[in-house]
Order: sequence, then structure tokens, then C-alpha cells
Amino acid sequence: MYISRKTYTVSRAVLTAMELVGVLSVAVLAPNALQIFKMFGRSGKEKKQRNSIRLLYDINSTIIRLAKEKCVKVEYREDGTYVSLTRKGKERLLQYEYGAHRENKDSWDGRWRLVVFDVSERKRKIRDKLRRSLVSYGFMRMQNSVWIYPYDCEDFISIIKTDKKLWGDVLYVVADRVEGVDQYKRVFGLT
Repeated sequence: MYISRKTYTVSRAVLTAMELVGVLSVAVLAPNALQIFKMFGRSGKEKKQRNSIRLLYDINSTIIRLAKEKCVKVEYREDGTYVSLTRKGKERLLQYEYGAHRENKDSWDGRWRLVVFDVSERKRKIRDKLRRSLVSYGFMRMQNSVWIYPYDCEDFISIIKTDKKLWGDVLYVVADRVEGVDQYKRVFGLT
């Protein structure tokens, strides 16, 4: 089955948002709702509005498709429509993450990516979730708060820092040379 890049991107964004937030409140559009907006003219403001409506339509149609695929659960309540991630949705998200992770493995540039963090004890749950995210992405622990990975992953780390509000607590380092990495070369299959 062919999945276009746009479908992949929107699906991944929707699933990621649901994983981060838990439950989304959405306004699900009727499938033909965009037909109404074709009557509008082509001024700059109206074009931006149509683009926003198009994005909303793409997101909603993705949610409907993901619901049919049982990746999300849609609940209709009096106060709105709510969407939550299912186990199958979490598995799909891991597949997307693994796919992105796997694409990077083809070309190691000889540089190491280190994540160094100092998250206080009062944020213990967030710290533990950060560690689990690093492990699931493929990082190896060098020390308690120092993790190593050979491939570019700056976007992934930026998302984690933003999501967990850890901007000053997590550092992303790209290094040409790191002491004692021979064992990690073997683990990552780089020798």
C-alpha cells in the first residue's frame, strides 16, 4: 500500500500530538465541507483562510482515517468530539519513529550525538519519561545523565525538550571525538 509523504506527515503529527496531550478535542468536518469554500475569491487573506481550512480538513480526514484503522478512538459527547490514542495508534507511532530512526542509519557521518541532562528530583516522572524516550529511540547510556547516539537526531531532542519543558535542563551535543566510544561503535554496528 502506497502512503504519500503528506499523509505520512499528517498522520505522524496527529498521533504525536495525541501521545503528548493524551486526548484531543476536535471539530470533525463533514467530508465535503471544503466544497463550500471554493466560492471564495483569491485575495491574500482569503487564500490564507483557505489554506488554514485545508490544513484543518487534512487533520480531520486523517483522524477519520485513523479511527477506521483503529489507531484512535473518537468519542462524541455533548461538549464536543474527543480523540484519544489506542494501543494500535501507539504501535503505529513507534513504526513511524522507527522508520525515521532507520533512515538515518544508512549514513553515519562519524560524529557522535550526546544528550546530557540535569533534571531535578521534583521532576522525577518527567526525567524517567525522558530516559524511556531516549532508550526507545536507540540511545545508549554512557553515565546516569549522559546518553550517546551516532546519527542526527536534533529534531527528536528538540521535540522532547519542548514537550517536557526541559529547555535549560537538556543539552544536545554533536562531537567529532568522544573518549571510550569503541564499545558503542560495536553496539551500534559501526565497526
